[in-house]
Parts: sequence; structure tokens; C-alpha cells
Amino acid sequence: MISVEEMTHLEEETRRKGVSALKLMENAGKKVAQALGTNILGKKVAIFCGHGNNGGDGFVTARYLAFHCKVTVLFVGNEDRFKTEARINFESIRSNKRIKIVTTPEDLDNQYDFVIDAMVGTGLDGPLDENLKKAIMKYNLIEGKKICVDIPTGVNPDTGEVSELSCNYDIIITFHDIKQGLEKMKDKVLIADIGIKT
Repeated sequence: MISVEEMTHLEEETRRKGVSALKLMENAGKKVAQALGTNILGKKVAIFCGHGNNGGDGFVTARYLAFHCKVTVLFVGNEDRFKTEARINFESIRSNKRIKIVTTPEDLDNQYDFVIDAMVGTGLDGPLDENLKKAIMKYNLIEGKKICVDIPTGVNPDTGEVSELSCNYDIIITFHDIKQGLEKMKDKVLIADIGIKT
């Protein structure tokens, strides 16, 4: 198991060894898309994305899935707060005609084949804001297989403490190593190798 601080340190070391943050994000999003399996042609997918690195992973996932699936991205973040890599990947899907981007939960349907949480990941710091609360409520109401990227939104990645609201999950796809906060959920966790150098 690994803490957020330890994971951050490993990512920094990996960048120093020549693997860019953009490449790590690309690898992460690709692994999430692959986790949906091979029988995905024509499936209907909703991806909830924030403005941080977790959202960036979601944007990459959307780009890969759009070759095979009907993809809708709900952006619940703030464009002014984009991390550099997340912005690059957001711009890459903004012009993709195969991807529909919406900004309010009400614009989503009530049923999808897959519903993906890429809103916060390990970046949860403090209480959830109202936009995230509304998004989590909609996420949990939607029918479909639920996949959380790295860690469910609303769960503290180090302690496992759950906020007043958190995303439901069928599968959690975490990167490199299981996060400490996922200990009680580990039977639902898949660990994906994204190229971290140790």
C-alpha cells in the first residue's frame, strides 16, 4: 500500500527519469479504457471529470473509448484551475465530434452501460463543494456499471474516511499500488501499471 505523499514522490522521480506527466496521464487513461473489456462497441458511457489530474485521466479515457463507444463527459470542474496536462487533454476532446461534453448533471441520461468517476481521485482536500455533491448524487442515481479512477470521489485516499457523500463503485482502478484509503475496498480494486519508475 502507498500514501498520497509517497505516490507523489514516485511520480516526481519518474518524471526526473524521463517519463513526462503527460505520458503518465496518457497511460492511466488508456488503462481505464482497457478495463472496460473488449466487447464495448456501441456501448454508452458517461465520464464525470474534474479539473485536476484525475479529470485528465478521464479525458484520455474518453478519447480512447470514443473510437468504440458513445461517450458523454460531464465536466464538473473549473477551467481556470486546470492542471497543464489536464488542460491539454481537455482541449483534445473538446474538438472531438464523437464526444459530447456537458456541464450540468441534468444533461445526463439516467442509464449508461458504464459510469466512470474521474472527478477528484487522490486530490480530495477538505469538504466537497456543492457542484461535486450534485455530481456525486447524479452519478449514484445513474444505472450502469460504476468505475472509479484511482479512488472514489468522497473517500480520503490516505485514511479511507468517507465524506457525507461518495461515489458508489463496482470496480476501482488505481495506479501503481493500492492507496492506503482503499484497504477496506481492496476486493474491488484493480491495480494498473502506468509506467512509474521505482
